[in-house]
Amino acid sequence: MSVLLFGVVPHSKYCFVKKVIFVLQKSSFPSNASGSKLSTSWMIYFQLMLCMWTGGVAGWSYFYSNTTMDWRSARQWCRDHYTDMVAIQNQQEIAHLNSWLPRQPTYYWIGIRKVDNVWTWVGTNKSLTDQATNWATGEPNNKGQVNGINEDCVEMYIKRESQAGKWNDEKCVKSKTALCYAAACKNDSCVQGECVETINSHKCQCSEGFYGDKCEHVVQCDSDEVVAPAKANVSCSHTHGAYAYGTLCDFSCEEGHGLSHPEPMRCTAAGSWSMAPTCEPVQCPVLPETDNMAVRCEGDTGGRFSYGSSCTFTCSRGYSLRGAHTTTCTATAAWSEAVPSCERVTCPMPQGDGRTTAHCSGPLDALQPGSTCSFTCEPGFEVQWAPVIACTEEGSWNASVPTCRVVTCDQGPAPEAHSIVRCSDTHGSVEYGAVCEYACEEGYHISDPSQNAVQCTAAGTWSRPPAVCERSAVQCSPPVAPESGQINCQPPLSVTASPSSYPQGSACTFTCNEGYEHQGPLTIECTQSGQWSSPPPTCTVVHCEELSRPGHGTLECQHPLGDWSFMSSCVFSCEEGYDMPQSRSDTLLCGASGHWNDSVPICAAVQCPVLPETDNMAVRCEGDTGGRFSYGSSCTFTCSWGYSLRGAHTTTCTATAAWSEAVPSCERVTCPMPQGDGRTTAHCSGPLDALQPGSTCSFTCEPGFEVQWAPVIACTEEGSWNASVPTCRVVTCDQGPAPEAHSIVRCSDTHGSVEYGAVCEYACEEGYHISDPSQNAVQCTAAGTWSRPPAVCERSAVQCSPPVAPESGQINCQPPLSVTASPSSYPQGSACTFTCNEGYEHQGPLTTECTQSGQWSSPPPTCTAMGCPVLDAPVDGTLNCTDSDQTHASQCSFACDQGFTLRGHRVVTCGLHGNWTAETPVCQAVPPSSHTEMVLAAGGAVSLSALSLAVWLMKRLRKVKERKFSLASNSDAEDPPQHYKNSIDGLI
Repeated sequence: MSVLLFGVVPHSKYCFVKKVIFVLQKSSFPSNASGSKLSTSWMIYFQLMLCMWTGGVAGWSYFYSNTTMDWRSARQWCRDHYTDMVAIQNQQEIAHLNSWLPRQPTYYWIGIRKVDNVWTWVGTNKSLTDQATNWATGEPNNKGQVNGINEDCVEMYIKRESQAGKWNDEKCVKSKTALCYAAACKNDSCVQGECVETINSHKCQCSEGFYGDKCEHVVQCDSDEVVAPAKANVSCSHTHGAYAYGTLCDFSCEEGHGLSHPEPMRCTAAGSWSMAPTCEPVQCPVLPETDNMAVRCEGDTGGRFSYGSSCTFTCSRGYSLRGAHTTTCTATAAWSEAVPSCERVTCPMPQGDGRTTAHCSGPLDALQPGSTCSFTCEPGFEVQWAPVIACTEEGSWNASVPTCRVVTCDQGPAPEAHSIVRCSDTHGSVEYGAVCEYACEEGYHISDPSQNAVQCTAAGTWSRPPAVCERSAVQCSPPVAPESGQINCQPPLSVTASPSSYPQGSACTFTCNEGYEHQGPLTIECTQSGQWSSPPPTCTVVHCEELSRPGHGTLECQHPLGDWSFMSSCVFSCEEGYDMPQSRSDTLLCGASGHWNDSVPICAAVQCPVLPETDNMAVRCEGDTGGRFSYGSSCTFTCSWGYSLRGAHTTTCTATAAWSEAVPSCERVTCPMPQGDGRTTAHCSGPLDALQPGSTCSFTCEPGFEVQWAPVIACTEEGSWNASVPTCRVVTCDQGPAPEAHSIVRCSDTHGSVEYGAVCEYACEEGYHISDPSQNAVQCTAAGTWSRPPAVCERSAVQCSPPVAPESGQINCQPPLSVTASPSSYPQGSACTFTCNEGYEHQGPLTTECTQSGQWSSPPPTCTAMGCPVLDAPVDGTLNCTDSDQTHASQCSFACDQGFTLRGHRVVTCGLHGNWTAETPVCQAVPPSSHTEMVLAAGGAVSLSALSLAVWLMKRLRKVKERKFSLASNSDAEDPPQHYKNSIDGLI
């Protein structure tokens, strides 16, 4: 029958309390058939003492298991019954646990484990900090690693003789006591905040803007302070209630206005509002002024240009505005028009009629307002009007550029008597350069034939006075020069005119112009009769054979002297695609001899060069004759199979004797080298740099990968592949290898499928080993299978003989000894823990392990009785002891010689701690006999016996208490643990 008592242990320094559960077994107390008044009285007394200590606040608690288990099972047990395995954060908590927890031979598992090679508190997922680190000397060292099983878990030495409270790394499969904690914080402990664990309580750290024991209240702001400023609107959003902490009020402005700052007004944790923005008119940037441009604005205040302001631009004299004259400040804080510029006004360079020369007061390419230009004309011409013009402010001239007119001589030269004048202009005025020639009436001649002509000069005057005609002697009338001919008389005629008569003997010779032939005598003479010897001849133009148009050609002729006559010219041209031989002229002239200067040309069709054929390209043409490619012929190129045409498919012979397109080429069709994903290897039917149509490529992957689709692709006639290059996906082994009996398997991937290269390692349960240690791991192969069958765990052949329990001590082995007998041997890895009986102390290590050599790691310790100081016989007395070594439980009795009496305890016992139960007595001489002393001595003996009984009872109760009380406590990983008085001595 078990009785559960609930109480608290008082803190020695703080007012907090610690919940403790005591488990008392009634059978632990002395009793008889009818019950024990002592046991009942003790329980009542104990409950009363606990009732005196009740009260306090519930907090998180430590708990530990009553049985041992491996680390994984220990953690699951903690999570099933409490919160998790204990997470220790500082040295104070370590000291508290070491002082409070009972000693266990196998020690305690704590909630730390190596995760990704980092020691980590599994309950909080936090790495081990330097503040909480408490490794034993030389630890962690992974010294017990066997068959690939590492020491990845941690045990805590509680009440160990050396390095108590320290940590040791240990194999996770070992069995130890689980050390757990239960948290006090619940999901609803803190409404708006974080629940912080303490040893005896918890507290709420409220989030900003919240307060109260459970952070259940929110800070409020004054709603009356939310006022929209001028030109603004406001809209609020409430996260934690109307106008409470976190409320945001957004402001917006009317068109043409902007917020002074973009942040919304916020209800802060202090219960006040952050600064509200204001709406201010939009400001446009200041407009620049230049030396030549002024800006005049309406609506600006002190140089600030607000929304709606307008500005006008004007330019200085001599400058013109390029751009908009006015701009306005818009709601976007930008001006409606770009800033214009003022450019200097200039007049264009004056342009005359070709005979005019300008003389200006400035450079011709930068004539500014006020510049002037005067003009002069080339010789023989004069300015017609406005010899000077000026540049105005508008950039134009105040008058047109004057023109030059030709100089004239107002009247022809006045003819002298018997003279005849002929001028090139007979309209009353003769222009500059005109010539007037003189001739004389019949019977007269010019006195100075060299003066027979005058010319109008650039000054508008004649070059010399008129010629003078004098009377001749016997005269013949002047013969008439034939048309298209000349006459030469001796005395000679004037070059330009005939005299009025010729003296006797004068001879005249006639010639016909080139291209003319004469009819009649070429020479005549003035006879005495005043008549010429024969009439003048006539000159008729020479004619050539009439020409006709050539085939595929045209003929255009000009006949200045009559059809097909001298000076006739004919130009031949060919139709498009036809041409004349380069050795023939395209123009024929009718010569003075009546013959054309060349024969009539012919128009032959243009010939293009022969097109080449190659082994891989055929040419098929239309319109060619015997390999001659005339104008208009067209040819088509085709490539052999497996080749593709690079260039135009068709070309035509043009009128320029060139083909319309360049000759293409046929290039072998190849597919590009297939590109994989880096793990793909192509195996093709041709070289990778010349894969022709029909070539195929298959693909393989590097070991551990397999082709995902289309293992074979083919090169098409178009030079592309008929499918994409496949990719390689990693090979997976569908399931991890099934573990055999007594084996433990750990794989690098635990998600149902394991990729190529993943390794699964085997370990055996305690007492078993892998039959072939070299087979302790399997690997996922490139074929998607495991490299070997699962490892087989066999019961370890290595056995250690059963260790001998020390005299006056006990032994506890794992696997455990039978309750009534010991096994004949222990497998490798078995661990035995030794304890000594009360009053005995150990010599040698308390733990030994069965090693691979079949020997225990150390011999069993010895338990030696704790000795008391050696007693000497009192003076005048004797000493008699049950044990000459005077060790624990030895009793020594004293006696006095006759005539002496014993003062002190007659019998003393060697206690648990090496102390005698009483001081050594003395022997005193016996005084005269007294009955009273005898009575007192007897009474003292009785009192001593009663005291001894009381001491025995207290020892008995203590043993029961130490053996049966199971104390449990609890800790938090966030705050340092407190120190508690936990001595059972305080309860009795």
